[in-house]
Amino acid sequence: MIPARLYIYAIAFLLAVGGFFGYGHARYAAGHKDGANAIQVAWDADKEAIQKTADAAIAQATKDKEAAQEANGVIRDEYETQLLTAHANAQSLAQRLSDAEKRAAANSGSLPKAGSGPSAPAASPSPSNEVLTGLLANVFDECTANAAQLDALIAEIKPQL
Repeated sequence: MIPARLYIYAIAFLLAVGGFFGYGHARYAAGHKDGANAIQVAWDADKEAIQKTADAAIAQATKDKEAAQEANGVIRDEYETQLLTAHANAQSLAQRLSDAEKRAAANSGSLPKAGSGPSAPAASPSPSNEVLTGLLANVFDECTANAAQLDALIAEIKPQL
């Protein structure tokens, strides 16, 4: 039969081995928990840094967009002013042309007026007609240039909106 002392040694040995394994497992679990906590702290710090960078980029983009919209507003106001001026000039020119046509129609006719002498020979176009024609050509050129500028401005502003 096996002496009782051998049982006691075997139980003591098993308890010692179990204690070592338990201690090792506890150390491993504590290290794992500490490592996980350290990783979480680093992760949170990275997230905070990323959020700060994103917030700064959004703020800068918003500032740039507002500056572009303000600049576009100034350009739009200047364009509106020029457009109104061109429209007023065109109205004035149209009125002058209409008045010139009315004067020309009132003074035309092949029969002399009653009590007057022979009719005057047909005159060549007056210098004022040449001036009006030149002004009309200038207005047309300016309108064409304004339309081209407007198209270019729209093409530039549209991507910013």
